[in-house]
Amino acid sequence: MNITEATIELSSDASPAIHDLGGISNADLLDAWNQDHEPAAMAVLVNRYSVMVLSVCRRRCRSYADADDAYQTTFLYLARNSIKIRHPERLAGWLHRVAQRAAVAVSQSCKRETETMVEPIANCDDPLDRLTQRHEAIVLDEELSELPEHYRAAIVMHLYEGTTLESLAESLGTTVGSVRGRLQRGKKLLADRLRRRGVVPVLAFAAANALTVSTTTAGQVSEPLIDSLQRGDLPDSPVDPHLLDSLLSQGTRLMPSLFTTLAGLIVGSAILGLMMVTGSAGQPREQAETITIPGHLAQFAGGGGGVGGGSGLAFTTEPRDKPTQKPLDKKLAGEKTEASHGGSRGTRTMWAEQTVVPDPVGEVAEDALRAMEQSFEFNVDVTLDDLPTALESITGVPVIIDDRGVAFAELPQDETRFKLTARELPLKTALRKMLRPHGLRSTVENDGMVITADTATLVHKGIGVSRWINVDEAAAKKVAEALQSSQGHSFVDTPLDEVMQKISHDFRLPILIDRRALEELGLTADTPVRLELKDVQLKTVLDIMLAGLDLTYTIQGDTLMVTTVEAAEALLLTRIYWLEGTGVAGDSKTITTLIQSTIRPDAWEALGGTSTMAPFQSTRPALLISTTFEVHQQIESLLQTLRESHFGPDPVLESVEVPMPMSMQGMGGGMGGMGGGGMF
Repeated sequence: MNITEATIELSSDASPAIHDLGGISNADLLDAWNQDHEPAAMAVLVNRYSVMVLSVCRRRCRSYADADDAYQTTFLYLARNSIKIRHPERLAGWLHRVAQRAAVAVSQSCKRETETMVEPIANCDDPLDRLTQRHEAIVLDEELSELPEHYRAAIVMHLYEGTTLESLAESLGTTVGSVRGRLQRGKKLLADRLRRRGVVPVLAFAAANALTVSTTTAGQVSEPLIDSLQRGDLPDSPVDPHLLDSLLSQGTRLMPSLFTTLAGLIVGSAILGLMMVTGSAGQPREQAETITIPGHLAQFAGGGGGVGGGSGLAFTTEPRDKPTQKPLDKKLAGEKTEASHGGSRGTRTMWAEQTVVPDPVGEVAEDALRAMEQSFEFNVDVTLDDLPTALESITGVPVIIDDRGVAFAELPQDETRFKLTARELPLKTALRKMLRPHGLRSTVENDGMVITADTATLVHKGIGVSRWINVDEAAAKKVAEALQSSQGHSFVDTPLDEVMQKISHDFRLPILIDRRALEELGLTADTPVRLELKDVQLKTVLDIMLAGLDLTYTIQGDTLMVTTVEAAEALLLTRIYWLEGTGVAGDSKTITTLIQSTIRPDAWEALGGTSTMAPFQSTRPALLISTTFEVHQQIESLLQTLRESHFGPDPVLESVEVPMPMSMQGMGGGMGGMGGGGMF
């Protein structure tokens, strides 16, 4: 969809230098500005992207004056920070993000009276239709600005500026097939993000098209800025650059989804109605009333205070299906807690569940627990098979070997010896000294003392850290070992197929090229590869070589398969990661947030991607993750790093009472608290 023309027409009285530089690349223009301080170079960039930048600003700002300030802020930010731009070929995407953030910054910092509203250009008679159209265009700009830079640049250049695939490939220094694949992935990711906010992608693009300024308008707005560039007298930015830096360093999503807005209005209206009913009944204002809200709607009800901080309302959230058994931990169970709600007293309760390991019961178990605290004399030098007999003769307590646990620890029962000589040593200390070096531990169960695997120790030896679900474990291990192997490689315009055949032979690793997927990007197995590296890991070789073709690799059966990113994302691999020894085993929220925010944020379902992650608590806290092989490698590396830097036992997550956040104590001094922030 061609939203607008790529550039605006230069006025007849424009500087001849600007006309002469019209066909120069972004990289050369930025170099001329940075190194030679040539104003005509920056003026060409202003002309080149004026339509796109001004359109973004006018869609977001409330008045023409605000939009002009955001427009000027954007290009002044470019002029003063151009030296920091690492990918000039992606300048269009960079400017789109800066323009969107500049418009937000102007809205936050501007103190002027609201002037003439920027009305949509399209012929919409219904005011609600105009408001909806504006909302959709703003959401599109917000979500587009959040895309990874290489996707954002391709979409802005192709859809906003009408750049052809051939010109786009030349500008980005890649192939047409690679550009086509990048656009497909970017548009899919953008569409998913828009739908998650209740916006239909095609309508959002239509709205953006309707709210695009003309080349004449963009030219008129750009004239004062270009004049100041030619005079060498840059004006001060209308927005504090520090505010813009802050917005650029983080996500900014100010428009709520339609679902959230409507849900907030529905729940808020219900609350207001109840307040009016209770008020008409003549009840004192200070008396607290309890309103029960279904659990699935409680998230839209604010924190439970009153409108304006004085209604005295308190909320009790209930799940759809009330549990039949009370949780064991009273704090987690949501035992009634007094909290201040704008000057009134209220009660909040909730149901919660926790995973607990049942305590051993019976006389034998009690004897074993007592023995653990007693001291004995030890003179032991036995194999694992004879260890139970030796311990029973010392303590008088039944000792059992957990065969599954020993097998998990990869410990040969008939070869490992356990030695300890000590006088008057507590049994639990003696067992730790004997068992931990071998990855074992002791525990008390109903039948006595049990020797089993110590997973917290074994994970530091690389045992029991993860397991593939839909991939052959032996094949995955073989691939991982091959990827860590080092060797020199030299290819000069060698067909991709021949390159993979040589790598397969050298590393004894079956490799398959997904020819059908490559054809969808306009690539073939004969695509030439040029690469020369000495003594580097195979993983590095594949990462560098395939990234240049917008390809990747994954595991299919017992084979390493070279394919496209889209195909890899359609064949997600599922793996369980156990978390002992990381320091965050008991805090699934922290590790989940850490992974989603640092490892391919756009890949996760929560941000519009396809990858999923589900934590679950048991005797071994774990994450069940479905994602691409590339992301799995990064997650494995992260968890390994956490284990290497963590010492001692994993912290235990406990329930403690803390002051309720102010944002949850009321509805924000008016109806603006409904739905988490009101309509806008």
